Amino acid sequence: MQPLLRNLLLCSAILMPRAWAQAPERFHWINFKQEAKTVSRVILALHAEDYSAIREIGLMAESALVFTTLREPGWATPEGDAWSVYSLSMGDLKPHKLLRGYGL
Repeated sequence: MQPLLRNLLLCSAILMPRAWAQAPERFHWINFKQEAKTVSRVILALHAEDYSAIREIGLMAESALVFTTLREPGWATPEGDAWSVYSLSMGDLKPHKLLRGYGL
């Protein structure tokens, strides 16, 4: 049993760095302070959506991946936040909801 566990741990250690390196070549996470124009366009695109805060924006060419949260009134901590993930075309500013749920 020990050789099997040792081999499993060794394989996990070898494959772990490769799993983190799967982002597309031109993809980057937005810096909210330095890329205010992009943030403003995302806010404009999500004007009809129900959210409390934009948590992350990833950008690649003319497409954005946007993570938002909705905090219910009375909740003081993020444990009760509902997350939504959007795919957003920066050209026509049309959001497409990919995922919504708690504890994502």
